[in-house]
Amino acid sequence: PTIIRLLKLAFTVVMIAHVGGCAWWFIKLQEGPEELRLFKEHENILYPIWSPYITSLYFMMATLCTVGYGDISADSDVERVFVTVVMLMGSAVFAIIVSNMSALVASIQSGETEHM
Repeated sequence: PTIIRLLKLAFTVVMIAHVGGCAWWFIKLQEGPEELRLFKEHENILYPIWSPYITSLYFMMATLCTVGYGDISADSDVERVFVTVVMLMGSAVFAIIVSNMSALVASIQSGETEHM
């Protein structure tokens, strides 16, 4: 059961990053064509499908798991509001991860003491 709980947790984080990345790219597409062209040139997005997806997923994972790296940032007010919500979600995800990890360690330790 422990490995399944860890896999479920990892899957949840990846799905949040996937959905958030798709939403962030959708917001990015709503910008004007010139801003989008400049962003694609700056981020070296060459391939029409994979590069935007990988860039968006990278941005979301960096935002969810840390405070970001600064190499990709929100450019418009709508993106900044979206990223602020994602940062709040990231802190909640981090709290859930810490809580689950401590519960897993506690259950492992209780299982070890029962066998002694």
